Amino acid sequence: MRKKLTKSLFLAAMVFHLAACSFQPTAQPAHSSQPVQPAHTATHPTLLNKSQTRLILAAWKNNNYHSTKSLPITLHNHHPLAQHFHSIISGKSIARFAKKSTGIGIPVLIKTQPHSFTNITKTAYLTNLHTATLIATQSAGKIHLHLLDPLTTKTWQGHPLATQHNIRIDYLTSLPGNSALKFKGLLRPAHYSQLEGIYLSRPYDKKRIPIIMIHGIIATPASFMDMAQAIENHPDLYRKYQIWHYYYPTGSPWLATAHRFRTTVRNLIHHIDPHHHNNKINQTIIIAHSMGGLISRTSLSHPGNAIQTAYLGNLDPKKYLTTAERQQLQPYFHFPPLRSPAKVIFLP
Repeated sequence: MRKKLTKSLFLAAMVFHLAACSFQPTAQPAHSSQPVQPAHTATHPTLLNKSQTRLILAAWKNNNYHSTKSLPITLHNHHPLAQHFHSIISGKSIARFAKKSTGIGIPVLIKTQPHSFTNITKTAYLTNLHTATLIATQSAGKIHLHLLDPLTTKTWQGHPLATQHNIRIDYLTSLPGNSALKFKGLLRPAHYSQLEGIYLSRPYDKKRIPIIMIHGIIATPASFMDMAQAIENHPDLYRKYQIWHYYYPTGSPWLATAHRFRTTVRNLIHHIDPHHHNNKINQTIIIAHSMGGLISRTSLSHPGNAIQTAYLGNLDPKKYLTTAERQQLQPYFHFPPLRSPAKVIFLP
């Protein structure tokens, strides 16, 4: 039975026709990566414009990222964190009017797994979402797609790469249940407590200093996105620092959040540096805003009896509380402070 072309495949075919190309099929599956090297073609490759590139991506995605006789595509995957991928999403489909930089190619978001995050520890997560730039060229009757990481590769053949501002957080906030998360976390903290934890924007790198960003009340890590992106886009800062975000539903009692924050940080550090060999961990920086400052300030201080006195006054816990209740309160009132942060920056 003759199959009908989908709309995206039909549009891509029109692009090929207008370019006067005669395409030949390739046996290379789209999910396979090739070494970083220029494509050897008989003719000089033609750079396709952004509209053509989006049409080709849509058709390729519709065909499960496989090359076909009518849509022969070779992928040159130069992205160090996405040699294998689950899907590639056009930045324009995520946020149509988002701020974009001038450059070649189109901004895209790569999902390396069906889910957005992978557990490092029980309450620490590594993102499976990676920013990228997709460039399409046409040569000798074939389409070549070049996938690059704009954080490690700033140019391609002398041209700057197109990027999209906050593409990752825009995607996350567009997912069902994530809209207005800052208000939901305030009003229904227990419902969103399973999301609490540290989120790494890139795989842990022992050569770079962690910066832990802790948001304030009625907020999420989105409030730090501009700062985080500015750091990552600055070559010198990117080589020196790595960004970790801490999310917590702000309707939770701050003493309980501070306890979970300390526990999460300790567990993550023990996981990534169990023998305490990495001195970069000891140089960790915390940037905290509003309630985040209260949480971090408490976590870095010797509490003594100050917190217990502030909440219980002269009440004798042994007289009015059971042993189980006193044990439950112990990590909130009496605890060893965190030692790893070397510097804390409080934002009002």
